[in-house]
Amino acid sequence: MSKILSERLRYRIESLYEKGLTTKEIATRIGLSYITVYRQTRLKKRINPETNKPFKSGTEYDNYITRQRINPETNEPFESKLEYNHYKEIERMSRRENKYFGSFITKRIKALGINQYILAAEVGITRQAINNYVKGRTLPTRKNFNKMLSALGVKNKPKILENLVLTQYLRL
Repeated sequence: MSKILSERLRYRIESLYEKGLTTKEIATRIGLSYITVYRQTRLKKRINPETNKPFKSGTEYDNYITRQRINPETNEPFESKLEYNHYKEIERMSRRENKYFGSFITKRIKALGINQYILAAEVGITRQAINNYVKGRTLPTRKNFNKMLSALGVKNKPKILENLVLTQYLRL
Protein backbone atom coordinates (compact mmCIF):
# COMPACT_ATOMS: atom_id res chain seq x y z
CA MET A 1 0.00 0.00 0.00
CA SER A 2 1.36 3.41 -0.91
CA LYS A 3 2.25 5.93 1.73
CA ILE A 4 0.81 9.44 1.34
CA LEU A 5 3.58 11.99 1.77
CA SER A 6 2.98 15.28 3.53
CA GLU A 7 3.61 18.51 1.61
CA ARG A 8 6.48 19.23 3.98
CA LEU A 9 8.14 15.90 3.22
CA ARG A 10 7.65 16.39 -0.54
CA TYR A 11 9.24 19.82 -0.28
CA ARG A 12 12.19 18.38 1.67
CA ILE A 13 12.72 15.66 -0.96
CA GLU A 14 12.59 18.18 -3.80
CA SER A 15 14.95 20.62 -2.10
CA LEU A 16 17.53 17.89 -1.37
CA TYR A 17 17.25 16.73 -4.98
CA GLU A 18 17.79 20.28 -6.24
CA LYS A 19 20.91 20.52 -4.02
CA GLY A 20 22.35 17.62 -6.01
CA LEU A 21 21.80 14.66 -3.69
CA THR A 22 21.11 11.37 -5.44
CA THR A 23 17.84 9.54 -5.04
CA LYS A 24 19.56 6.92 -2.90
CA GLU A 25 21.18 9.54 -0.65
CA ILE A 26 17.83 11.28 -0.12
CA ALA A 27 16.09 7.98 0.68
CA THR A 28 18.77 7.10 3.23
CA ARG A 29 18.78 10.55 4.83
CA ILE A 30 15.00 10.83 5.16
CA GLY A 31 14.30 7.15 5.86
CA LEU A 32 12.08 6.45 2.86
CA SER A 33 12.31 3.78 0.21
CA TYR A 34 14.26 4.47 -2.96
CA ILE A 35 11.13 4.09 -5.11
CA THR A 36 9.20 6.65 -3.03
CA VAL A 37 11.95 9.23 -3.54
CA TYR A 38 12.31 8.27 -7.21
CA ARG A 39 8.61 8.88 -7.82
CA GLN A 40 8.91 12.33 -6.24
CA THR A 41 12.02 13.34 -8.21
CA ARG A 42 13.22 11.57 -11.30
CA LEU A 43 9.89 10.09 -12.41
CA LYS A 44 8.37 13.56 -12.74
CA LYS A 45 11.05 14.40 -15.29
CA ARG A 46 10.39 11.33 -17.46
CA ILE A 47 8.37 11.93 -20.60
CA ASN A 48 5.54 9.60 -21.57
CA PRO A 49 6.26 8.67 -25.22
CA GLU A 50 2.53 8.16 -25.84
CA THR A 51 1.58 11.73 -24.87
CA ASN A 52 4.93 13.58 -25.08
CA LYS A 53 4.16 15.01 -21.63
CA PRO A 54 5.63 14.14 -18.23
CA PHE A 55 4.04 11.18 -16.47
CA LYS A 56 1.29 12.45 -14.17
CA SER A 57 1.72 9.72 -11.58
CA GLY A 58 3.53 6.56 -10.65
CA THR A 59 0.47 4.58 -11.70
CA GLU A 60 0.55 6.08 -15.18
CA TYR A 61 4.25 5.22 -15.44
CA ASP A 62 3.68 1.66 -14.15
CA ASN A 63 0.88 1.11 -16.68
CA TYR A 64 3.05 2.44 -19.52
CA ILE A 65 5.93 0.11 -18.58
CA THR A 66 3.51 -2.81 -18.27
CA ARG A 67 2.09 -2.16 -21.75
CA GLN A 68 5.60 -2.76 -23.10
CA ARG A 69 5.37 -6.38 -21.94
CA ILE A 70 3.80 -9.03 -24.15
CA ASN A 71 1.25 -11.47 -22.74
CA PRO A 72 2.51 -14.92 -23.87
CA GLU A 73 -1.06 -16.25 -23.98
CA THR A 74 -2.40 -13.60 -26.39
CA ASN A 75 0.80 -12.26 -27.99
CA GLU A 76 -0.64 -8.81 -27.27
CA PRO A 77 0.70 -6.21 -24.83
CA PHE A 78 -0.75 -6.26 -21.33
CA GLU A 79 -3.33 -3.49 -21.00
CA SER A 80 -2.60 -2.59 -17.38
CA LYS A 81 -0.45 -3.43 -14.42
CA LEU A 82 -3.48 -5.10 -12.83
CA GLU A 83 -3.77 -7.50 -15.81
CA TYR A 84 -0.02 -8.20 -15.69
CA ASN A 85 -0.05 -8.83 -11.92
CA HIS A 86 -3.00 -11.22 -12.33
CA TYR A 87 -1.11 -13.13 -15.04
CA LYS A 88 2.01 -13.38 -12.82
CA GLU A 89 -0.08 -14.55 -9.85
CA ILE A 90 -1.60 -17.39 -11.90
CA GLU A 91 1.86 -18.27 -13.18
CA ARG A 92 3.23 -18.47 -9.62
CA MET A 93 0.26 -20.53 -8.44
CA SER A 94 0.94 -23.12 -11.14
CA ARG A 95 4.59 -23.70 -10.16
CA ARG A 96 5.18 -27.17 -8.78
CA GLU A 97 7.20 -25.82 -5.84
CA ASN A 98 4.53 -23.32 -4.83
CA LYS A 99 1.81 -26.00 -4.94
CA TYR A 100 3.96 -28.37 -2.91
CA PHE A 101 4.79 -25.72 -0.33
CA GLY A 102 1.11 -24.80 0.02
CA SER A 103 0.00 -28.39 0.51
CA PHE A 104 2.94 -29.00 2.87
CA ILE A 105 1.84 -26.10 5.11
CA THR A 106 -1.77 -27.31 5.06
CA LYS A 107 -0.76 -30.87 6.06
CA ARG A 108 1.53 -29.67 8.87
CA ILE A 109 -1.16 -27.30 10.21
CA LYS A 110 -3.66 -30.17 10.33
CA ALA A 111 -1.13 -32.56 11.88
CA LEU A 112 -0.36 -30.05 14.63
CA GLY A 113 -4.05 -29.25 15.22
CA ILE A 114 -3.55 -25.51 14.71
CA ASN A 115 -4.92 -23.02 12.20
CA GLN A 116 -3.48 -20.28 9.96
CA TYR A 117 -4.04 -17.62 12.63
CA ILE A 118 -1.94 -19.50 15.17
CA LEU A 119 0.83 -20.20 12.66
CA ALA A 120 0.84 -16.55 11.57
CA ALA A 121 1.15 -15.40 15.19
CA GLU A 122 4.06 -17.79 15.83
CA VAL A 123 5.89 -16.66 12.69
CA GLY A 124 5.09 -12.98 13.26
CA ILE A 125 3.22 -12.36 10.00
CA THR A 126 -0.42 -11.94 9.00
CA ARG A 127 -2.90 -14.74 8.43
CA GLN A 128 -3.34 -13.38 4.90
CA ALA A 129 0.37 -13.96 4.23
CA ILE A 130 -0.02 -17.59 5.37
CA ASN A 131 -3.08 -17.92 3.14
CA ASN A 132 -1.08 -16.57 0.17
CA TYR A 133 1.61 -19.19 0.80
CA VAL A 134 -0.99 -21.97 1.06
CA LYS A 135 -2.57 -20.90 -2.24
CA GLY A 136 0.85 -20.56 -3.90
CA ARG A 137 0.40 -16.85 -4.67
CA THR A 138 3.62 -15.85 -2.96
CA LEU A 139 6.53 -17.39 -1.12
CA PRO A 140 7.94 -16.21 2.18
CA THR A 141 11.22 -14.42 2.65
CA ARG A 142 14.10 -16.66 3.68
CA LYS A 143 13.75 -15.47 7.29
CA ASN A 144 9.99 -16.15 7.40
CA PHE A 145 10.49 -19.44 5.56
CA ASN A 146 12.83 -20.67 8.29
CA LYS A 147 10.57 -19.32 11.07
CA MET A 148 7.61 -21.07 9.50
CA LEU A 149 9.40 -24.41 9.24
CA SER A 150 10.44 -24.08 12.86
CA ALA A 151 6.87 -23.21 13.95
CA LEU A 152 5.62 -26.23 11.97
CA GLY A 153 8.11 -28.47 13.77
CA VAL A 154 10.13 -29.34 10.67
CA LYS A 155 13.62 -30.43 11.61
CA ASN A 156 14.76 -31.96 8.31
CA LYS A 157 13.57 -30.12 5.22
CA PRO A 158 12.29 -32.34 2.43
CA LYS A 159 14.47 -32.06 -0.68
CA ILE A 160 11.79 -30.20 -2.66
CA LEU A 161 11.62 -27.53 0.07
CA GLU A 162 15.39 -27.18 -0.01
CA ASN A 163 15.16 -26.68 -3.78
CA LEU A 164 12.33 -24.20 -3.27
CA VAL A 165 14.56 -22.08 -1.07
CA LEU A 166 17.35 -22.16 -3.63
CA THR A 167 15.21 -21.42 -6.70
CA GLN A 168 13.17 -18.73 -4.96
CA TYR A 169 16.17 -16.76 -3.80
CA LEU A 170 18.19 -17.24 -6.96
CA ARG A 171 15.36 -15.47 -8.84
CA LEU A 172 15.77 -12.28 -6.79
